[in-house]
Amino acid sequence: MKRFCIYSILLLFFTICSAQDRAAYDTLYNRVISLPSEEVIKLGDEYLEKNYMDTAIVLYSIVYSRFHDGMNEKDRILCAIGYLKMGNVYYSQGNYTNALELYIKGLKICETCKVQKELSRFYNNIGNIYCVFQEYEKGINYYEKGYENSKLYNDKERG
Repeated sequence: MKRFCIYSILLLFFTICSAQDRAAYDTLYNRVISLPSEEVIKLGDEYLEKNYMDTAIVLYSIVYSRFHDGMNEKDRILCAIGYLKMGNVYYSQGNYTNALELYIKGLKICETCKVQKELSRFYNNIGNIYCVFQEYEKGINYYEKGYENSKLYNDKERG
């Protein structure tokens, strides 16, 4: 009987926490859904700076979920940056598999753009992950791609 009470209390606690998380998510979503992607990314950056990683992840995912084939180049780049920044959060948490998946999705969007300045960031981050996985040849290959791309755009910071 004592176990049953403990399990019931735990179940109730987790249900309440889950409902509160959902309400907080809905409030955040409704607050930012009409904002331009640039502002949502800035807001995500602010939350990330305060170490609210979960909130930053939600904000970055709102941005990249706006992606569709017919959107203009500026918005496509912002969607790619949403993937990049969310990948960076996962990378910092040691969740390299999810980070790699996000980087690759963002890279694919970025490759469809005429201005491909952001490609260097994706290539370098993907290279980092392959090196973490001890796939050094793949990692070096991505580093080289990033370096070549950074030379095209005279991007000393990312190359």
